[in-house]
Amino acid sequence: MLLTLATLLILLTGLAHSWLGERYLLRRLFKRDDLPAVLGSTAFTTGTLRFVWHLLTVVW
Repeated sequence: MLLTLATLLILLTGLAHSWLGERYLLRRLFKRDDLPAVLGSTAFTTGTLRFVWHLLTVVW
């Protein structure tokens, strides 16, 4: 029973981290004009940031 509850809480935390981060942090960050151009483009920068943000969710 307690392991099931812990599993549900971990899943909910991961979903909240991914969804809230995408909605409130990443979107606002990507609207900025002064993002660095890593390897020549800001598209690579935004893709890398998004990948790492969601990777943290999986690592948890």
